[in-house]
Amino acid sequence: MRQLRSHVSSQTRVDYGVELALGLMQFPETAALADHLTAQNQALDNLRLAREKKQRDLMRLRVLLRLADYNWDQTVRSFSHAVEITEGGSRGALHRALFPNGISAVVTPTGASQVTTAKAMVDLLNASKAINVDKVRNEWQPRLTDALTKLTTAANDRDTATREVGLMRVNEEALREDHAVLVDKLAGEVRALFPKEPKRWEVIFPRLVSSTTSHDQDSATLDTLSQSDPQG
Repeated sequence: MRQLRSHVSSQTRVDYGVELALGLMQFPETAALADHLTAQNQALDNLRLAREKKQRDLMRLRVLLRLADYNWDQTVRSFSHAVEITEGGSRGALHRALFPNGISAVVTPTGASQVTTAKAMVDLLNASKAINVDKVRNEWQPRLTDALTKLTTAANDRDTATREVGLMRVNEEALREDHAVLVDKLAGEVRALFPKEPKRWEVIFPRLVSSTTSHDQDSATLDTLSQSDPQG
């Protein structure tokens, strides 16, 4: 009686469960046992599909965050250039006041660090009392604020989706474990119903290959864990 390894992917486990349920249905003595397994198969498959959909959405959010990060950097570089023009083409006192740690310190960070750095820069521009600051602040404060808003939103959306995917993975792993426990229980019940009939066990339980390709990021290796003695 062949079973799956514990780290098999959800898709492989569902496929196995569907075939096992069909096997159970072929005999009157075991047909009723298929109902609970069918429900478990559907629940696990639903959670897998929802997690995969959320992962695809997370990919999109990562792209949007990279775009927002790029947009922020480009806006800052344009702002830096505008300050230089205001100072006659060089980085003078105004530029040093608005970029006390240099422009690289503002554009180099990524992710959450970039949001923090960007907000600090906008706050500095809003509060600055430097000479001639109004010549650039009136034009660039709205642009920088807009770029900061887009960056903050993109980072928050990415982080929220990342947490959601993590939670869904935990729930999916728990449901996979429940599925494995149920399959083990069914194996015992089939043995009890058909003692000393290994050929019938093989009809009911799916035949496994030595390995398979995972449908998701989890291991999908299969193994013959129990080729039980007919004496049970």
